[in-house]
Amino acid sequence: MIMRIDGKTCFELLMNNDQVRIIDVRSNEDYRSGHLPNAYNLDILQFGSYSQLKALDPNQTYLIYCNTGLRSSSILRILESLGFALVYILKNGLQEWEWALEID
Repeated sequence: MIMRIDGKTCFELLMNNDQVRIIDVRSNEDYRSGHLPNAYNLDILQFGSYSQLKALDPNQTYLIYCNTGLRSSSILRILESLGFALVYILKNGLQEWEWALEID
């Protein structure tokens, strides 16, 4: 199941569920400039990103985001075809996020 959620719902999800794996699908440069706390960077525009997606546990719950929601939305079919059980997408990406970001 894939669910699009807004920033407030995303914040509440992350505050109440420490089992959600957070994946930032932006470029490494964008990720280093600021990302959600505890996020893993998987640049979907890089060669090999499909293999990285396939290596993820489809039974785990994920939150996927980018800057605007376009990149994260573009991998929905892939995640569905791989049988992912529950994926949250931060609709409108970080534009929906009003809280502090981690900077590397």
